[in-house]
Amino acid sequence: MADTDVADMTTPWTAKEKSTRPTVVCDNVHVIYKIHGSGSRKGTPVSALRRIVTRTKNEAIREVHAVKGVSFIAYEGEAIGIIGSNGSGKSTLLRAIAGLLPPNRGSIYTTGQPSLLGVNAALMADLTGERNVILGCLAMGMSPAEAKAAYPGIVEFSGINEREDFISLPMRTYSSGMGARLRFAISAAKTHDVADDRRGARDR
Repeated sequence: MADTDVADMTTPWTAKEKSTRPTVVCDNVHVIYKIHGSGSRKGTPVSALRRIVTRTKNEAIREVHAVKGVSFIAYEGEAIGIIGSNGSGKSTLLRAIAGLLPPNRGSIYTTGQPSLLGVNAALMADLTGERNVILGCLAMGMSPAEAKAAYPGIVEFSGINEREDFISLPMRTYSSGMGARLRFAISAAKTHDVADDRRGARDR
């Protein structure tokens, strides 16, 4: 992750007010992916059996050091931007912070349950926006009553009903911008202790 910069990562702890508590601490975090080669002779079942018998290492496995020694402290109420080129490890770092990907070395500490803002997997294009709002809220762990209470605010925040009653139409009829606004409005409806927002700059 040599090409990725974490804003405010060099701020000394003593420079912060004593009343401010850290919510995320990354201490020398390393994440390494192992990529198994495909289509080569070394990746055949026969070669795999031979390696087991001879106890030799599979040379077709390649390691990708996605995150290299990242350390920073995020304080309550603070927003930190992670900037880097494609493949520099931004999403990998966020997934590690959210607990979806364990670091190979280093430690990550959080004061709550981090959440990746995004409900794309739960939404269905053939359902109406109204149904998807409720479905997305339930997918984030809200109770039916909480989802019903949050519904008016989500629709208002999304702004998709400003001209017509689009909320009653299937999401497949929405433009990409309308769909993105509704998805973000659903994601932002729940109060998260730590939120990882992985939208790109072009989505803002």
